[in-house]
Amino acid sequence: MRTKEVTLTIPEYLYEESLKLTSAGLFRDLSELVSAGLRRELQAAKELLGPEETNWQEELSRLRAQIRQKRAKYGITAKSEEETLDELRAARRELWEREYRQRYTADTGQ
Repeated sequence: MRTKEVTLTIPEYLYEESLKLTSAGLFRDLSELVSAGLRRELQAAKELLGPEETNWQEELSRLRAQIRQKRAKYGITAKSEEETLDELRAARRELWEREYRQRYTADTGQ
């Protein structure tokens, strides 16, 4: 097995605990302990990712394609940026009028 030499910086308490484990004979040396820990962490990470590592960019592209297909199926055209902003501004004004205007303008007589 090929190896790669790396420099590792760890908290002092981890180093002290590692020395205890190697002194007790549980690991040949610090390198073996670190390798065992890395193998364990890599395995746990792979289990979290599932059977295949998912590329989020590919998933995003698939989702966008699905959205385009649904829009085409139902005859929905994408809104321009300005149309979207206009709708958001109108919703914000409506919310202000309904929920906040009375609270913040009652004392000023507006």
